[in-house]
Amino acid sequence: MSSAEFKLERSLELSPDTKTVAETELRETPERVREALERLRELLKENKDLIYGEDDELLTIFLRPCKWYPESALALMRRAAEFKRDNASLLDGLLPEHEQEAFLQHNVANVMKGRDHKGRRVLIVNVGGSWDPSKVTADQLFRLFYLIHVAATLEPESQ
Repeated sequence: MSSAEFKLERSLELSPDTKTVAETELRETPERVREALERLRELLKENKDLIYGEDDELLTIFLRPCKWYPESALALMRRAAEFKRDNASLLDGLLPEHEQEAFLQHNVANVMKGRDHKGRRVLIVNVGGSWDPSKVTADQLFRLFYLIHVAATLEPESQ
């Protein structure tokens, strides 16, 4: 896969099908979104040990998987911060270009450029016989999957 073939879809507007799924499965309505964003901002002000931005896009990354429950989103934010702290030796300063060769040259992971019939991203992982740990270490694999996860959180359709 060449890097020119894959593009993150950062549009904040969900497709009609995804909007329906979000409303039925995630309780996502305009009023609930507004209330949850407001409450999460309040919670962040009360929890000064957590340092996050307060823009809608960032807060939505944490609220959507928590079905718009602000307290659950705050707990997720805390776990994410702890994860980054606990894995700082592997994640500090990490940029996609740091793992570009592992991703593009060694066929251990591939995010399909298209989506499946339900609009979901498809990740193919080849860490059985095709993975050569002398070329892509376990630490590189960890960083690679972390980068893929971060990229997925940036796409509203994939959240």
